[in-house]
Amino acid sequence: MGRPVKAWTPKPSATPREVRRAVGYIRVSTRDQAREGYGLGVQREAIEAECARRGWHLVAIHSDEGISGTREDRPGLGAALGAILSGAADALVTYHLTRIGRPREASTLHRFVETLRASGATFVATAQPWIGSDPLTVGIAVAMAQAERDDILRRTASGRVKRAEGGQIVGRPPFGYRVEGARTREARYVIVEAEAEVVRRIVAEREAGRTCAAVAEALNAEAIPSPSGAGRWNATRVSEITRNPAYRGTLRWREGEREIVVPGAIPAILTTP
Repeated sequence: MGRPVKAWTPKPSATPREVRRAVGYIRVSTRDQAREGYGLGVQREAIEAECARRGWHLVAIHSDEGISGTREDRPGLGAALGAILSGAADALVTYHLTRIGRPREASTLHRFVETLRASGATFVATAQPWIGSDPLTVGIAVAMAQAERDDILRRTASGRVKRAEGGQIVGRPPFGYRVEGARTREARYVIVEAEAEVVRRIVAEREAGRTCAAVAEALNAEAIPSPSGAGRWNATRVSEITRNPAYRGTLRWREGEREIVVPGAIPAILTTP
């Protein structure tokens, strides 16, 4: 396995090499496998088939398993680029541009392509045959992927808002609540009164002027279970309780860059403003 490559510095474009040997790169995270079907086996088979079709000798396939595409210091990607820069391979083949980086990492993707161009190497994404080793096609691919991602986020947000407005669950219940009727269309948040009393106490003591640290210390002294059930109370957890709008009946979460706020989506534990 090669050394991680932390910085990809563009250089003047070299004369394109004649491709005889290729190196493959595959990556997957848990989210990728669950949502997109980009399993390592699928990617590997696609790369092997593409190299066979083109008559290229596949020298190696390097992988990063369970590593986010936001990281530039990926061992597998570093090894694949190392094969290109050392001359051991003339082309880098992957399954999809997102295996190199997500659309929000556009600068990373462009640096990657510039590195290949500077070495005269060829880039191939088997699921996107129209992408070449140039910034223009990569830029188009990034823009298209970003637009698709934004559309998915909008549709996802709309669906969650409708469920929340109908009183249905849209995520894990906060401390003080549980889900009743889980895995049914009638699933709802309901108040856990013992935990709700702790929430009311925390808010009352903070309003009386006690610090978050002092409130946490008192709760621990009385062996009152924290939101995690096993851990201890601390100032951060106390502060999160006092700032969470769910306790006044409002659910709030983020969808990409958007903040979603749905009043009246959960039973209120605190009835005062």
